[in-house]
Amino acid sequence: MTYFDKLRIAIDEILEIKPSSFEEFLQAMKDRGYEHKMGKYIAFKGNGQKKFIRLYSLGEVYSEESIRAVIDGKTLHKPMPKVAPNNKEVKVNLLVDVQAKWHRVYIPMHCLQLL
Repeated sequence: MTYFDKLRIAIDEILEIKPSSFEEFLQAMKDRGYEHKMGKYIAFKGNGQKKFIRLYSLGEVYSEESIRAVIDGKTLHKPMPKVAPNNKEVKVNLLVDVQAKWHRVYIPMHCLQLL
């Protein structure tokens, strides 16, 4: 799970509680271990993170304007669907790969020896 996913989950959980103001939302994020930075864009950094993540990079649903609209009661929060990780195993047939590479090298040399 990425830091982006963890931040989305934290925002989803806080918006379910329905904070009464944006400041209360920021305080709830702080209580969960997120540091925020206000500038041109608001950004959060969790424990163990090196860089801040801007809200707009999480998707339109998580932008500052969308969160403020949800808090003000103008819109409903629609969390992004949680996608299960793709756990399909990629099987590589190394013998075939090695043989294919060997034929590319061996056959031309072998053909030269026959001449």
